[in-house]
Amino acid sequence: MWWLYTLTIFSFCILSQVNGQAASLFVPNSFIPMQLDECTDENGFPASPSTLTPFERVFETPVKLNPSLSVCNSTTNKCIDYFEIHVQKMDMLFFSTPTEFWTYNGHCPGPTIKICKNRQSVVRFINELTSGISVHLHGSASLPPYDGWADDVTEPGQYKDYVYPNNRAATLWYHDHAVHHTAFQAYKGLAGQYWVLDCSTCADSFSNKLPHPNYDFELIISDKVFDSNDQLLYDSDGAHKDNLYGDHNLVNGIPWPLLQVEKRVYRFRFLDASVSRPYLIHLSNGAKMYIVSADGGYFKTVRDVTYFKLGVAERYDVLIDFSSYNVGDVIYLLNGGLSSVPTFCQSHLLVKFVVTAFNPAIPDVPIPSTLKSSRPLSTFVSDSDLANAANPNRAPDRTFEFGRSGGQWTINGKTWDDLASRIIATPKQDTVEIWKLRNGGGGWFHPVHIHLIDFLVAWRKNVGIFKWELESPKDVVFLGPGEEIRVVAKFGPNAGNYMFHCHNLVHEDNDMMLAFGVQTSPNSVPQAPAMKDPMSRRGISIVSLPAVTTTYLHQILNEGVYNVFYPENQLVTGYAFNPLRPWEVDFTSTCQATTVL
Repeated sequence: MWWLYTLTIFSFCILSQVNGQAASLFVPNSFIPMQLDECTDENGFPASPSTLTPFERVFETPVKLNPSLSVCNSTTNKCIDYFEIHVQKMDMLFFSTPTEFWTYNGHCPGPTIKICKNRQSVVRFINELTSGISVHLHGSASLPPYDGWADDVTEPGQYKDYVYPNNRAATLWYHDHAVHHTAFQAYKGLAGQYWVLDCSTCADSFSNKLPHPNYDFELIISDKVFDSNDQLLYDSDGAHKDNLYGDHNLVNGIPWPLLQVEKRVYRFRFLDASVSRPYLIHLSNGAKMYIVSADGGYFKTVRDVTYFKLGVAERYDVLIDFSSYNVGDVIYLLNGGLSSVPTFCQSHLLVKFVVTAFNPAIPDVPIPSTLKSSRPLSTFVSDSDLANAANPNRAPDRTFEFGRSGGQWTINGKTWDDLASRIIATPKQDTVEIWKLRNGGGGWFHPVHIHLIDFLVAWRKNVGIFKWELESPKDVVFLGPGEEIRVVAKFGPNAGNYMFHCHNLVHEDNDMMLAFGVQTSPNSVPQAPAMKDPMSRRGISIVSLPAVTTTYLHQILNEGVYNVFYPENQLVTGYAFNPLRPWEVDFTSTCQATTVL
């Protein structure tokens, strides 16, 4: 009877929350989750032969990965942390037969890395699989050799050290990005969150306005479908050649978990780590949720919503207030469903919350209204830039159409394998550009991801900007059927080649991905030629795997590859923050992050 729930939802008016105006979403209070032995196929997409019963397993948070080694430069006070991740297979027991997953350090999802803003990091990925990998830290302004270029494959038996800047607080995530294999390998489990946290005592720190770390949880959603042998099913030549939809929603690797929550405010860091499926997130009683940040960091003002759309690779940090409920109350986190997205019998289920007593040992926090004194990206994109981008009559700097041609997914009719025309745009470093993204039709939708930059969604044809997108720092935007979207960004901080693509991973692999080359500005911070080339630092054989020493980390730190954020002389007497270099991180004595989490 799943269709009855869907019909009930869509029989009522679901109004978009656009341009900052809230709208309502009806959710039946009498909703009761189904418990079935088997779902049925949906719109040609296969269902699993057996269906697990929802809410029998307890919610778990991913393990935290601690640094193996940390060093600081005593002169500059700049610090760097070293993390090590082994990419390997692991079995998980859902049914009677173990299911094989591909994992980071034996965990699915991978362990969460938590690091203070302004501390750089080295993450070593050691490939113990039988397939090549590439790792993208999604949301990081990493230099090209460390961004996970699709062709920069670390082969089995090799390792690669990735160096990251961690220059602003946000919820990032790392995942596989190997050319033509991203969908399969991410589907098998290669994804994990990476938190850059505001640990400083700066005047603009607002961590005291948000829930205590004990009530700050990952919420990583992915859908899976299983075959008759209880293994993950991905029929890339058949049912899943254009999209992959599963009938089991996993949250932090657990199918439909149950979470006991205290009578207080919680923070959930939502990430859609699915291959194709977007979600319409809401609570079963229609209560408000409060969004505090998006892909690229925090909002100026908190957004209260009764639902929000979560596309593949999008992140939203959401506060849910359980303080007004009675002990024993049950609230469900649900997926409302979206048009043209197959809905299996239990696709609407995500998490069951059961309210428990408040623990006074850790104080609660009220829902804040304001977090920052200025809108996101105000240093990079001026109000006039944003107004120009919001004007559909003003010509964009570039237009990209996401479509389908000759059985392949294309951007402006081109694909990743078109080597001669792969780099389709050459914006200049430190300049602002307006990009128009157009859906080429066919009823498809495309979550578009632009590497390197954070952008603002300035205009959307027909339906307008959703409330959760308004003045929101983004690196992924949901491009729906028939839509056109205008985004605006300052290109930088780095020069070099970067990818942009559809983050429906089936589309990305087949072959809806191109690149842009950021051209060096004469006024920019010097950048070594190798640091502009995404293929300049390749995987190295494990046979020559060196021991990680403090000398090695000091060498990387002193190389200063991220001087665009952290100039060498920042702490020299008399140095002042340079407002003409907008990428520079304020690293005064009161803003140092010397804490190892």
